[in-house]
Amino acid sequence: VMLSIGFLDGMEQNVVARDGDKLNFTWLDNSGKGNAEVDDKVLIAVYNTIKKQSVYQMNVAKRADGAASIKLPEDWNDDVLMTFVSLCTADESEVSNSIGCLVNKE
Repeated sequence: VMLSIGFLDGMEQNVVARDGDKLNFTWLDNSGKGNAEVDDKVLIAVYNTIKKQSVYQMNVAKRADGAASIKLPEDWNDDVLMTFVSLCTADESEVSNSIGCLVNKE
């Protein structure tokens, strides 16, 4: 499954970690490589595979930040989640391919 498909350079070394009712994302700031810019916007989406529900946050961080978090509904702690991270340019004219990751329950 892809959340987005595009020609903007994506994230490098993306890592997601579960911390109670939130997910913490980190990545290597690869600004300046290819068409990656410091002000590219980060989008995070989370799909609950058990409850068949999703949450998302647009513009949660900039590429240069190297980290972002998203709060989850309290009743998602024991569920398996699928996360998607994508980038878009500051003017939203280009997007990156999304990166998906399966996150098991705590």
